[in-house]
Amino acid sequence: MFDTIIIGSGAGGLSSAICLARAGQKVLVLEQHYVPGGWCHSFYLNGHRFTPGVHYIGLLDKGESTHELYEGLGIANELVFFKMNKEAYEHCWIGNERIHLPANYDELKLSLSERFPAEKKNIATYLKTVKDVSRELQLIPKMSGFWDNITIPFRTRHLGKYGLFSLKKVIGWHIKDPLLQKVLNVQCGDHGLAPQKASFPLHCAVMDHYFSGGFYPMGGGGAIVKAMTNSIKKIGGEIRTQQSVKRILLEGEKKKKAVGVELESGEKIFANRIISNADPSKTYLNMVGANHLSSKLLSKLNKTTYSCTSLMLFLIVDMDV
Repeated sequence: MFDTIIIGSGAGGLSSAICLARAGQKVLVLEQHYVPGGWCHSFYLNGHRFTPGVHYIGLLDKGESTHELYEGLGIANELVFFKMNKEAYEHCWIGNERIHLPANYDELKLSLSERFPAEKKNIATYLKTVKDVSRELQLIPKMSGFWDNITIPFRTRHLGKYGLFSLKKVIGWHIKDPLLQKVLNVQCGDHGLAPQKASFPLHCAVMDHYFSGGFYPMGGGGAIVKAMTNSIKKIGGEIRTQQSVKRILLEGEKKKKAVGVELESGEKIFANRIISNADPSKTYLNMVGANHLSSKLLSKLNKTTYSCTSLMLFLIVDMDV
């Protein structure tokens, strides 16, 4: 009998496991893959290491949010990060031209203005809008109480103005040069949506995340997973791989409660609570079952749309990219 069973060992599942195990709970993490980590895991092929999901990480300087997150999880001292090219953490090839995106707000503005002088004023306005929207996004979770509710429209006016529009629309309103539009769209790969579908606030958050530069972990994404799984095991948590959950076990008549899981093997494991780090539709429709869901939740799940399908190609090259 466990206090908590966590389905899925992605970064969210492992973070939850660390926090609960440190609080004294008996925790079990179940992962259907042969290695834990979700998109953070690394794999080896012909002697080469590949990491599917960890491209680069931002906000890792002392006092910044990602660094504080790793400190809070107790794994900061287990990780080593290399800061990517200080002059330009991002490069993009468009046609035959290579364009550099510096890892600094002011330097990015200067670099783009030098390359696109006719758009200098528009670049400054657009980048300021990106910072304003991102800052206001971060304000919202901190707001509470009557006074905050009254002042929200004034303190988040940029988010209110642009929040419902796509990246393509907002860039089109600010930037006229087609090549510059493509350069500013290049980070769509970080959140997996085309500019016409990408939420502008989401894109602002991604851009702002890297204004202090991008970092890459020594050992790839697997190093983060290793630090997290080691921490879980040290404090008494358990991680099992190749354990696919078939369904979440429920009990009760009108008000049902999750009490355990049944694996594809037929084994049943019980716990006081269940956390799913798996896809919401798979969790509710497959593991819980549509017959146990409210009509409101079922309607919401059926209306859920997913981002575009993408293909990832891993290459080994002997060249400077």
